[in-house]
Amino acid sequence: MRWSRSTAALAAVGVAVGAWVLVRSRRRRGLRAWQLVGHRSDLTEGPGGWDVLPFCLEPGREACVLHRAGAWLGFARSCPHAGIDLLGGDIEDMSEMGIDVVVACPAHTYLFDPVQGTCLWDASRGLPETPPLQTYEVRESCGRIWVRPRPLPEPISKEEWDQAKANALQMAAVEKVLARKFPD
Repeated sequence: MRWSRSTAALAAVGVAVGAWVLVRSRRRRGLRAWQLVGHRSDLTEGPGGWDVLPFCLEPGREACVLHRAGAWLGFARSCPHAGIDLLGGDIEDMSEMGIDVVVACPAHTYLFDPVQGTCLWDASRGLPETPPLQTYEVRESCGRIWVRPRPLPEPISKEEWDQAKANALQMAAVEKVLARKFPD
């Protein structure tokens, strides 16, 4: 079958528009799409009994995936307050305080929720001034580990903030770390 020049031109335009739409939709989604960061076999021993897989989605923005007992966490490694590597800090199960896990910065023991990214305690002794931590949804499929950035949480309102509860959480986390590091 022979195509006329106009039919061939229309077909070429259709292909070009289709490619443009595909590229544009991928750009619009940007880093919000699921991205492969490694394989389960890439996990190594990390802090607090967690296995860790470091990754980088953007140059200079290190992040990590943690795994323990079926639970997956993913978060930026740089503390939003001081830029210190959070993998050098402590990752503690605080379920007795109503929080599954907290990540403590090694510089100032600021506490973060590694699922939502919320700063749970900082040294301001009031509503946290520290920005939230970037966190990631984590999925494993056929041994491959995929992440997708979560939206940053809204700041905590003054009405929601409970300084006494935050202080109790921070002290319980510090006590747990000290008991683990200095058992006697």
